[in-house]
Amino acid sequence: MIAKEEYPEETFWFKFTPEGKLLIERRNVWMNCAETTLEASVTQDGEKLAIKEEEVFPDDRYMACECSKYAAYETDVVVGNDSLTVELYTSTSAITRTAVFKIPGHGSGEIVIDDTEVSYGK
Repeated sequence: MIAKEEYPEETFWFKFTPEGKLLIERRNVWMNCAETTLEASVTQDGEKLAIKEEEVFPDDRYMACECSKYAAYETDVVVGNDSLTVELYTSTSAITRTAVFKIPGHGSGEIVIDDTEVSYGK
């Protein structure tokens, strides 16, 4: 078994700002070791956030290994809801996953992706 320190958990960290921004960090996301980026789009429909993340390969370069990476982005949100349901669609390292979880509509926090309702696609 691999120790937790050697295999950090994939997390979704968030923070709401007074200006109406939602800051998001994706920590310990397994992505290709090439110089890839994570492109994200966020839409809000009432109390639901739909986040779509896709790993983008520069110049179609691909390496035969995976690395743990961090990615960060921000979006405008309508604040004031008690809680928001997040539907996270992420496509990294040739795996598409959907995670569904709730976050408070204010403040900050961190969600461990493996502790959420996760489904896998191709």
